[in-house]
Amino acid sequence: MRPRDYVAVRGPDAADFLDRMLSNDVAQAPCPALLLTPKARVIAPLVLVRRGDGDFLLLTEPGLGEAVRSTLLRARFAAKCEIEPEEHSSLVVFGGEVEGIPNGEYGEPAVEVLDTEPPADVLDEEELERRRIEAGTPRWGR
Repeated sequence: MRPRDYVAVRGPDAADFLDRMLSNDVAQAPCPALLLTPKARVIAPLVLVRRGDGDFLLLTEPGLGEAVRSTLLRARFAAKCEIEPEEHSSLVVFGGEVEGIPNGEYGEPAVEVLDTEPPADVLDEEELERRRIEAGTPRWGR
């Protein structure tokens, strides 16, 4: 299991709003992105996922979901979109036989799948962390 916080952004202005707020273009979704301050300081690393027209899910590091939500709410002004936390579980699947959100954190082909029943042979969080470190991938707060 991959620990994450999740924030949904939905509404007719969601794509335009996220294009203005994130470091990556929403047309590239699923993709990594950063939520930055006006002075370009990192608030949170994200993975941006388009679930449908005007429906996006932001995956971030554990403990950063509220910071992402509150920052987006403060900047929303007149944009017609809802910004809400969501509860999901994220499972990293190695090998590429399953469709999911591309994940390059571990130095080998992997995808993240949400809300899937884990198989019997799941790597624990410590083993995933070891693989991430061996791959040389930085992680927020570590």
